[in-house]
Amino acid sequence: MPVADLACHPLSFDMAEVFDEQQDAPGLTKGQRTLLKVKAAVARALEQTPYQMLRISDVADQAQISYGLFYHYYKDKERATVEVLLDFLEHLEKTYAQIHVSDDDYASLYQPNLFYLDVNRRNAGLIRACLTVSEEVESFREQYTLLIDRWHRRMAQSIRRNQKTTDELLPDAELVAYGVGGMIDQYCRQVYAQQNPFLSRLIENTHHFAETVSIMWYRAVYGRSPTKQQILNCRPDHKSGE
Repeated sequence: MPVADLACHPLSFDMAEVFDEQQDAPGLTKGQRTLLKVKAAVARALEQTPYQMLRISDVADQAQISYGLFYHYYKDKERATVEVLLDFLEHLEKTYAQIHVSDDDYASLYQPNLFYLDVNRRNAGLIRACLTVSEEVESFREQYTLLIDRWHRRMAQSIRRNQKTTDELLPDAELVAYGVGGMIDQYCRQVYAQQNPFLSRLIENTHHFAETVSIMWYRAVYGRSPTKQQILNCRPDHKSGE
């Protein structure tokens, strides 16, 4: 990976590993387990190979199955990729909803940002595939756009909840969420998907990355910087009472 890292957000996940874990669920048929095995292989193959260059043989080799067995489950690589990406986005949204809402206005930005950045780091190939497939498959683009909208609406709710003024001159929270969220997405593309070496060398680890974008977000939303104590409280090496 382009960024050396510490242990990150406890809810972060690798989607291929999620599919692996789902295979151990009780009550599944052999066919259901094989399907999950194929999905895990698609996820891993996309981490190594861009969607445009992905071949059925890449998936079959990862899953250690025959071509024929792949085609038993999917008509082509597009169907397989879209289903894996939709599973990924659904798991991302459900997991994000589990993040504890903090009363601290800085922590309420930092924790979701840390989660989002770490999921991007661990699933860079799937994120890259989301962008590519959304340009080619209209049905997927619609669902992907809806998820992005729900994500920014939640962030806007957090912004409104923590604003300590009713000043009518404050910018619209949802528009701010889209604007700063777009900045973070562009950062993620360059660091994790494109692996821009000039940007990556500036980032110590995902905690440092999350802290930087959260301070920028905080300033954009509230027109001031978070306090030193707020920042320290979110650092992984911070000890209570210091």
